[in-house]
Amino acid sequence: MNEKSEILPIGTVCTLKNMKKKIMIIGYLSRLQKLPNKIYDYLGCLYPEGIISTDKSLLFNRIDIEKVIFKGPADEEYKDLVDKIEIIKKNNELTNYEINAKQN
Repeated sequence: MNEKSEILPIGTVCTLKNMKKKIMIIGYLSRLQKLPNKIYDYLGCLYPEGIISTDKSLLFNRIDIEKVIFKGPADEEYKDLVDKIEIIKKNNELTNYEINAKQN
C-alpha cells in the first residue's frame, strides 16, 4: 500500500505540501468546530516541538502529505484501528470527506 493511500501510524513524521516545518501525526478523523461537517484524516503537531498549545495543532488529509520522514510503530492494535477507521470513512465519506448533514 502506498503512503498516500494508507492510514499512517501515530508518531509518523512527515512534511506537508507548501510547508517547510515537519509535522508528527497525533490523531485521526478530527474536525474543526466551525466546520463540523468536514472530517480530516489526521491531527498533527509540529515536530520536534510537540504540542505547545491546543490551538497549534494542524488538521490535514492524506493528499496534503509531501514526504514521510519517519513512519510510526504499527502493531496489531494499530491494524485493528485502521480497519475501524476505514469502515467509519466508508460509511460517512462523501466528496472530500464531507459528511452529509442529514446523517448527523
